Amino acid sequence: MTGFPGSLGHKAVKLSKQFCDKLLTWLVAGAFAEFGPRTSIEFPCRIDMPERIHVGSGVFIGRG
Repeated sequence: MTGFPGSLGHKAVKLSKQFCDKLLTWLVAGAFAEFGPRTSIEFPCRIDMPERIHVGSGVFIGRG
């Protein structure tokens, strides 16, 4: 059964989301004034004027 947490399907979906978040974080990091190491962005999210934002090390930016 693929719908239960801990199942192979659930793990595959979680890993693919983590991969996409890391890839998209890497792609948009250059748009920020500063972007620290080990920082990640959970997509989808909206960030206005990233060129004015300084993000420190190990920061998590999530939806909401």
